[in-house]
This record gives sequence, C-alpha cells and structure tokens, in this order.
Amino acid sequence: MAAAAMQDDFRLTSEAEIDELLQRLLSERALVSLSNPQGQHCATLLRATDRARGIIVLDAPLDRLSLEQSQASGEVQAVAYLDSIKLQFEVESPMLVQHGHDAVLHARLPKVVYRFQRREAFRVRPFVTQSPCATFTTPASPDDAISLRILDISLTGVGLWLPANMQGVEPGLQLDRCQIRLDDTTELETAVRVLHVTPLNATPAGARLGCEFVRLGADERTLQSYIHQTQKRQLTLAVRP
Repeated sequence: MAAAAMQDDFRLTSEAEIDELLQRLLSERALVSLSNPQGQHCATLLRATDRARGIIVLDAPLDRLSLEQSQASGEVQAVAYLDSIKLQFEVESPMLVQHGHDAVLHARLPKVVYRFQRREAFRVRPFVTQSPCATFTTPASPDDAISLRILDISLTGVGLWLPANMQGVEPGLQLDRCQIRLDDTTELETAVRVLHVTPLNATPAGARLGCEFVRLGADERTLQSYIHQTQKRQLTLAVRP
C-alpha cells in the first residue's frame, strides 16, 4: 500500500502536463531508454509528438534485436531524465515504420507519466494578482511589522523581494514568527532563517531574500497542496491558445 501511495504521488494524467514534459524531452534531446521486464534495453530519442493522431515518434534504436525482443515481450517501458527529474511511462503498441533509409518507431501517446522528483524540490511563483506576502518583525525593531512580496516558494523555503533601501535583514537572521500569505485561502505561520541576499537586476532595485523554513509542522500539507495546484494552474495557462 505504501508503494502504491508513492506511485500515486508522482502519477501524472493531465494531457497538458504530459505534453509539457514531452516537449522538454524534444527540445533538450534527452536520451530515452526502452526496456522490458526480461532486461532487454535500447536507447533512442524522441523525434515528435502528435496529439491529434495520438502518437509519439521515436528514432529507431540502432540495436534492432533488443527492440524486437522488447516488442515481443508486450511490455515496454521508457525512462528519461530532465536534470534531476526521472520520467517513466509505458510505450504502448510500438511499431517500426520505414521511410526509405530512415526508420522511426511509432507508439501511442502515454496517458500516464510518472515524474519522480522530491516534492520539496518543486518551486513555484505565486500569482502576483493574489498579493502574496510574508509579514514579520526583526529583533532590531520588534514593534514594526515588515511585509515583503513573495517571489517564489517551495516546501523548503521562500524567496522574498527586499527593497534596496531596507536595512537590518542579513544572512543568519532567524525570524521566529513569519506570517506567509499566498492567496485568499492559503496562510501559514512558521519560523524562517535568512540564508542569502542576492541582488536583482530589476526596477525598482532590490534583492532576493532567500529564506529556509525552520519548521512547518502541520502547515506542510497545506503548502504542498498549494504548490501542486499552482503548478497545474500555471501549466494550463501556459498551454492555453
């Protein structure tokens, strides 16, 4: 049951999400490894995707014997990597198609893709229209609340926009009570520690305040849900015509 729960955590079925990952495999020319349960494997590259026809097109592997053995097994898995992200999906109905001296492998567009990446590595940019901000006080000015705009957030930390004229927020500073407001329905309170201050080439001038969460506790599930939903919404907006 634990293994099944883990698989569900990384299981993608959204056409928009799957198309985005396949397009990255295309643009980055990432190596795709095909294998079957018997251990035969061969390497290829994704050449094209066709949502209208419901197919993907792969370069025909040079190792045709391994390809034939994989096809004969009736179960072919594809594995590829995008940076630190492992992608895995089933290659359904693979068929070798010859075009003169060129050969390609046609297969059905995957309906399910598993993206194996630690959730805490996911970082999203909140929607500016929701006015995301972090509010806190510093030991130097305990009576003066400071609110900074949130640039990005993950399960391990948050990036804040620090105006150029603001003083007293330096690396190593720990803020024991930081109120994080992401949208009208998502708020959490946690302790954060400032890790670095990185200048930004922006107008008006400022810096990115990189902070790590010291403890999230029960708010971790709330933040995880927010990150997942924000990713889905941003991806939908990115592919909308």
